[in-house]
Amino acid sequence: MSYGASLFPQRVETPERRLQNCQSRSLYLHPEVTHDESQGRNVAPVKTQFKVLITGKLADTCIEKLSAEPDIEVLYHPEMPREAIIRQIPECHALVTRSETTVDKTIIDAGKKLKVIARAAVGVANIDVDYATERGILVMNTPGKNTNSAAELAFGLLLAVARNIHEAHNTMSQGGWERHRFTGTELRGKTLGIIGLGNVGHRMARFGRGFEMQVIACDPYIPDSEFERHRVEKVEFEELLRRSDIISVHVPKNKTTINMIDRPQFEQMKRGVIIINAARGGIVNESALKAALDSGQVAGAGIDTWETEPPRENLFIGHPRVVMTPHIGASTVEAQFFIGEAIAQELPKALRGGIVEAPVNMPQIRMIEGNMMSAYTVLCEKLGIFSAQYIDSPISRIEAIYRGDITAHDCRLLRL
Repeated sequence: MSYGASLFPQRVETPERRLQNCQSRSLYLHPEVTHDESQGRNVAPVKTQFKVLITGKLADTCIEKLSAEPDIEVLYHPEMPREAIIRQIPECHALVTRSETTVDKTIIDAGKKLKVIARAAVGVANIDVDYATERGILVMNTPGKNTNSAAELAFGLLLAVARNIHEAHNTMSQGGWERHRFTGTELRGKTLGIIGLGNVGHRMARFGRGFEMQVIACDPYIPDSEFERHRVEKVEFEELLRRSDIISVHVPKNKTTINMIDRPQFEQMKRGVIIINAARGGIVNESALKAALDSGQVAGAGIDTWETEPPRENLFIGHPRVVMTPHIGASTVEAQFFIGEAIAQELPKALRGGIVEAPVNMPQIRMIEGNMMSAYTVLCEKLGIFSAQYIDSPISRIEAIYRGDITAHDCRLLRL
């Protein structure tokens, strides 16, 4: 099996103009008098221009900062039932969610004034991004804020599996003392294969180097310069499967990464490999993983994310070579603080028509890198001007293919 862009697709990046054209309604309303009950005093006459519905638990500092914005009213309802969301959302301009809320077509249609959907984390698999884009709704997330926490958990799962820490703990909790039963394996000298060298993946690579591991990775969307910067050997997907003693998954979940590691992929791996999935459930097929564990093809597994959360039928309950956690990669005080800070800073900008740091359904552009990319940017501009003079019907989709030296660079600017 060969792999390419289909295994590591970019997030949906509908052209900027498409989203902007959809946003035709003005958000600004007329002022009115309000009263600050919490402070027991009158405040200046201000209209709540924007209502923000928050359906997941966020850090207290985030709620305080959003509530302090003069033109924002916060409706904070962690663990809000779906039916209640549908009743509340018609009057709201923004929805802030965590993984518990599925933001599908029904909820988006109910949000008649909705302008922004903010994901208080990285993954947006619970949001219908394509439909939100059609409705002219900006989707944003908070990448990089829980990076270290997620990477630490993934590496913690690896250590627990490699040294049988969970089984040793369970035995001692029952009064046992069996030192020789729990012989494990060192990480030093082993090959750590990382699928996806993004924010969490490159942290995982750094931890692996600290344990004197050989680190290899595959990710066709990361420029070669990033592999060099993180001192990671770039390999193809099949080579990673064949060479790795430990495989750790760090890719987003979407229709092309679901079951990315299934029975055929397990068959290509070394016998006795360790699998770590702290990315998204469903990227590693759970039934295939269970079969590989039972056959000895996989020596052990660490799982933090699940195909269905919570699992309806957990295949790994009681399995001696599996360490399980209930999707707690971002569950640290530090990660929740930084995620909350990002929401409090970026959401007001999004509502007021500003530029946000992490749009999901609009390209995120950095500075142009060097003369080569400057030249290609000018070329794309000229091609666009030329095409506009000769094409009568509107363009609904453009596919960009890169070959040669340009593939080592960040090409997102060219797709604008």
